[in-house]
Amino acid sequence: MIRTIVVMAAVAIGVTAVKAQGDAVTARQVLMKENSDLRGKLSRMLRNQEPYNQAVVDDVFKKLAAVAHKIPSVFPPNSYKGPDPKFRYYASAKGLENQADIAARAANLEKALVAAQGKITDLESLKAVWTPINDNQCEACHTPYRARRD
Repeated sequence: MIRTIVVMAAVAIGVTAVKAQGDAVTARQVLMKENSDLRGKLSRMLRNQEPYNQAVVDDVFKKLAAVAHKIPSVFPPNSYKGPDPKFRYYASAKGLENQADIAARAANLEKALVAAQGKITDLESLKAVWTPINDNQCEACHTPYRARRD
C-alpha cells in the first residue's frame, strides 16, 4: 500500500514537471512570436514597406519593453525541449543553463527600450535608435541562445 502511494506520488510529480516544462515552452514561443511581430512593424517601416507612424513606433517600443520584462520568466531552467517540428527556432540548452545572463540581457534590453521612448520623432531617428538596440540587444542574445531546426 505504501509503495503504491509512493509510486503514485512520484508519477504525479513527474507529470507535473513535464507539464510545467511544456507550459514554459509554449509561453516562450508565444512571447517570442509577439516580440517578432513587434520588431517586424519597425523593420517594415525602416525598409519603407510601410509609412512611418509615430503612434505605432511609440506603441511598439512600449510593448517591446513589456515583452523584455517577461523574458526571464519564460526561460526557466530545465525547460529545454529541443527542436519542435512546428517551429524553425527553439531555445538552445546553453541558453537555459545561463539564467543570470538571460535575466541581465533582458533587463538591459528593457532599459534600452524605455530610454529610447521619446527620442524617436521620424524615420531617421528610428533608424538611429532601433538599429543598435536590435543589433546589440536582440540579435546579440539570439545568436548564442537560439538554435535553428534543420
